[in-house]
Amino acid sequence: MASCSEDATIRLWDYEQGEHERTMKGHSGMVNYVAFHPTGKTLASCSTDLSIKLWSLESFKVTKTLQGHEHEVSGLAYLPQGDFLLSCSRDESIRFWDTMTGYCLQVLTAGHSDWIRRLAVQDSGKLFASASKDESIVIWNCEMVK
Repeated sequence: MASCSEDATIRLWDYEQGEHERTMKGHSGMVNYVAFHPTGKTLASCSTDLSIKLWSLESFKVTKTLQGHEHEVSGLAYLPQGDFLLSCSRDESIRFWDTMTGYCLQVLTAGHSDWIRRLAVQDSGKLFASASKDESIVIWNCEMVK
């Protein structure tokens, strides 16, 4: 299990024993959200430092830093195959990232009139939802962003 913190760290826990196992440091601001890759071998984190970091859970080091949001990044979600990552931000955008290259493939800016708090991907990977401070939820078709 992983938790994120205002102290800019990510902590890994043994969920069966409830014991802290490791602290990972790499962000310079509060870590807002973490998401496990579907294989469980990597972890994505996002922060008030405007960045997304991809972590190896074998070496516990950052393998890629993704940048492009213009305000703090508030949420993340992997698509089921793990080759793409969605991020949302206070800049009112959703970004679609290729996890192999680290490139942002598309930026979605329509749909919300305030910052976007969270993302959730349907198990099939065909749809995802975004939830905003504007009190709306928008359902998106993943095929339009690939």
